Amino acid sequence: MTIYRYDLTIPVRVVSALHSGGVDEVPERPITDEDGRTVQPNAFVRNGLGEAILPGRSIKGAIRAAFEEHMDVLDFSKEDLKSLWGGEMRREVGTRKEQHGDGTNESLPLRASALTFHHAVVWDRTRGDLPHRMSTAIDRATGGAADGALFAYEYLPVDTTFEIRVSAEAQDPAPDSTKNKDAQSTTQREETKGTPPAPHTLVEKALQAIVTLLGGKFISLGGRTGSGWGRIKLNGTATYRVQSVVQSEKGGLKNTLDQLLDLSEPKKLTPDKHSSYRPSRSTIEIQWQAPSGLFVGMNKPDGIKSSEEDTVPAAPLRNWHLDDKHRADHGDATYPKVAHEDKASLLLPGTSIRGALRSHCSRIARSIVSDSEGCDKLGMPEDVHKQLAADPILVRYLFGTTEYRGAVRVHDCEGHIPTQGEKDKPLKLTRNAIDRVTGSAAHGALYSELLYPHATWDSIQIDVDHAQLCRNIRQDPGGFVLPAPSSSDKDYELPGFKIRMRAAILLLTMAVTDLCEGILPLGGGTGGGLGFIDVSRVSFIGLRDATSPVEIPFEGPDHPEDSHEVHEARTDFARNILTSVISAFGEKCPEVTSAEHTAINLIRKWVGSESDGDQESSAAQRIRPTQVRISWNSPTGVFVHDPQSDDGNNQHPLRAKTAGKSTTDTTAPLLIPGTSIRGALRSRCSRIARTVLYADNPPSPVESFTQADSDGNQVPIDIHEQLAKEPRLVRYMFGTTEYRGAVRVRDCTTKDTGPSVTVTHNAIDRWTGGVVEGLLFKEVTYPHATWNDIVIEVDTARLLQYVKTDSGIGGLSLNECLPFARASWCLLCIALAELSAGTLPLGGRTTRGHGQVEVTSLRLSGADGQVVNTPAEAILWKRNDNSEDDARGGATALLAYLINKTEKEPSYEDWAERLQKLEEPTHEASTPNESDEQ
Repeated sequence: MTIYRYDLTIPVRVVSALHSGGVDEVPERPITDEDGRTVQPNAFVRNGLGEAILPGRSIKGAIRAAFEEHMDVLDFSKEDLKSLWGGEMRREVGTRKEQHGDGTNESLPLRASALTFHHAVVWDRTRGDLPHRMSTAIDRATGGAADGALFAYEYLPVDTTFEIRVSAEAQDPAPDSTKNKDAQSTTQREETKGTPPAPHTLVEKALQAIVTLLGGKFISLGGRTGSGWGRIKLNGTATYRVQSVVQSEKGGLKNTLDQLLDLSEPKKLTPDKHSSYRPSRSTIEIQWQAPSGLFVGMNKPDGIKSSEEDTVPAAPLRNWHLDDKHRADHGDATYPKVAHEDKASLLLPGTSIRGALRSHCSRIARSIVSDSEGCDKLGMPEDVHKQLAADPILVRYLFGTTEYRGAVRVHDCEGHIPTQGEKDKPLKLTRNAIDRVTGSAAHGALYSELLYPHATWDSIQIDVDHAQLCRNIRQDPGGFVLPAPSSSDKDYELPGFKIRMRAAILLLTMAVTDLCEGILPLGGGTGGGLGFIDVSRVSFIGLRDATSPVEIPFEGPDHPEDSHEVHEARTDFARNILTSVISAFGEKCPEVTSAEHTAINLIRKWVGSESDGDQESSAAQRIRPTQVRISWNSPTGVFVHDPQSDDGNNQHPLRAKTAGKSTTDTTAPLLIPGTSIRGALRSRCSRIARTVLYADNPPSPVESFTQADSDGNQVPIDIHEQLAKEPRLVRYMFGTTEYRGAVRVRDCTTKDTGPSVTVTHNAIDRWTGGVVEGLLFKEVTYPHATWNDIVIEVDTARLLQYVKTDSGIGGLSLNECLPFARASWCLLCIALAELSAGTLPLGGRTTRGHGQVEVTSLRLSGADGQVVNTPAEAILWKRNDNSEDDARGGATALLAYLINKTEKEPSYEDWAERLQKLEEPTHEASTPNESDEQ
């Protein structure tokens, strides 16, 4: 008998962050951010020498799972895999023998694996500390970071190299012992009877398959692979040595010493280029850019302090490679101060994209499918894992729960910083909070972020694993009647699974179309206009039953500077995406029905959900936010100062984020940040609400925005305390430090700047009455500019949720929250009426006459019919001429909309009564007051 021993070495390189968890019992490097939150990084597993290692069991598990999943294409039988890996298939672990066809409950035969995977040292101590990356889970009730769900992970940076080492043993088939009674017994033990040892031809075939799988990028190592972590690729040629030992018939070894010293020449192994393997998955590829800026921030270490003159900006998250200059010091307290010098690639984590898609899919599914699990009810802040478990069943199939992993994998996206010209320099976007008492910038509330609007981003890649999706469906049937498992483990070919797979993929497609249309932003700062992306092409590869890839390009409008035309083109683009995917599934979109309604009807049909006509007609409206579009101009010009563009005493306005430094010759569009418009609306809503609340009686000390200092003078309280004390209707709409707001305002740019006008100012000396020396300055204004629409979006589902979250009352129903959400919407409309009347200026320098607004039309779309009443026409008002009598027609139209009522929708005339505290419902017999009755 001949025994063959193999030693295979495979050099690999890390393509995306790789983490394999170790022991976290002793915190050595806790991270504390500027908010005082402390988190201990999940340590990378280490050996006794302190070296970071990738355990052999981890490597073996990933490769074995790939073997079993693709055994048919790799041309391995079940018996082959049992000889190679042991006596039990991984998918049969935990099952009984009678469940897979043997009819008994006896234990399965076992055999030791022929393949041994060794620990791989991936990071030694001489390289210093491993970098870490922070992430957080989002609370569905608050829209912010969940309590206790802040995580940090040590990871291998991109371009780290290491070797995977595999040992294997094979032997020729044992001879028939009946031919020689004196020979050593080679019969198999009863436990392994029926599973022969792996012959050398099978082992060599397996080694070749391992290299092929790694070369095809079908294997990810470590944890968090659903978020794109752990991708590796070959970093050279794999080699192996083979050694044979011949055993004589008497059981002794022949020429033992010679054989042990016989070191054969290494043999090369390359991936099988002729393999026709195609994984059973669908891939969605989205080509996109972010000209308005996309920001995913790093944690700012505790101790970073801004000066009186300037602020230390929040640094964007980077995808540090092994040799990047700042990789080793990015966790230090000094990094944010030098972040503008870093040229490493930006990073949009797969976790961030996946989280946004999951949240949006959950919202869509709650609107169109009832799972009879109470998941459509308003929730209270609680354990985020319980919230995930309560997601609709299609969402659980796609993204997983704590019980099983999801079928969706979203890869990290890199943003590459250009090297030419000034485009490699970041834009420092500065903003400040307004003190409600003084009306000026609040002390200590100056913020800034570093943006790279010229960065070019890699495509977003979303993979849907069909086999995993079917396993999730079988594990969590949710009342579905499923067919018996197929012998080939290809459940996705069975009709009962196919329709549910289609429903899940179509649900994901609806979220992708909203991303492409601009409804779903990415990253942070989305409430103030950041994160809206421009998609140029979407491709669907590997859709079941599709004969070819589905590719949908975006066809831009004739006038890309006109935001309304761009919006219409994006809407058509989203419709084409849905129509193409529905057609790929063999279904048709009737001309009388929109693509979105067709998708909703198909999902309901495929999951067996029934609905009445009213639900069907309003589902699409509940999915999308309510949108207000305001057409306007400014006869005085709007001035938002850009300090970075100042030239001596010349002050220039802020321009579009891709414009670079502003000068008098610059033709780039002017910009009013969404944060500026949102802040003006919030401040006016707060003023209106407090005027109504405290018209007769001043606020109590608990409700006041001021407090006495050491000298007894009334001074403003901290701005965050002011936000927390704002009237509840304002908090519902705009949020607090406890939860994010329900309103989102996009950046507003000009269509045409028109000619500039330079206005000279000087300060007057109060003593001499003359000009103060050195205080002559100029402002460059554009009073003839034509502006794009102001776009305001209100998420009514979040608005209802925040009513319940803010109250802290767990037993509130939708009907009890609805009047308060309606009142919050009414308050926003009153502020918009003041904007339409010209009494709410925008931008800066408003006391000098800048920022006057003249509204020319108002459009309201996406009303849900509950919180937001549906107007008779989408265009609430449009200015017919330039007469003075029509100047405030928009305000009149908005107020008329608020007092109008129909049989199905009441008016908003009782909104002021909802400013009072929301009381906890009681089941005791009591006499309700007038407010409760209303």
